[in-house]
Formats: sequence, C-alpha cells, structure tokens
Amino acid sequence: MSPPPSPYRDRNGLYRRCCACGAFKNHDQPGRWDLLPAPPEGAQGAVSHGLCEPCFDRDHGDSAPASALYPAVAARR
Repeated sequence: MSPPPSPYRDRNGLYRRCCACGAFKNHDQPGRWDLLPAPPEGAQGAVSHGLCEPCFDRDHGDSAPASALYPAVAARR
C-alpha cells in the first residue's frame, strides 16, 4: 500500500527533514520548510536529512550563503 499524498514527500517517496531544526521541506511551495508537531504520516523510514536555507545561512553566516554554494537553492528562491 502506498503512503497517502503529502506535500512533504518528493517524487522519490522521501521526506526531507532539516537536521538542525527538524522542519520538513514542503514540495508544493518551493523554498518553504514547515515545523510540524509530528512527522507526516508515512515518513517513518523514508526521511532524508539536509539543512533548510535559514539554518544553512545561520550556521555558515554571510560568508557562505546557500545560494553561492548551491546554485539550485538560488534558482528556487
């Protein structure tokens, strides 16, 4: 049985979660990450971790904005 439709699941069936703040990437709204009270239904075992843009920018400061290191981030903004 496939998991229910979710704006947090990508086309590969994975849920991307920020490893710093725990927010989930919302694939329906580019650039948006949402803090949820619980993981989305179906996310157990299907989570890929990364950093959301605010946490990346906070941790790396102005010297290395996400858009400079990852051009795909700039294209989504």
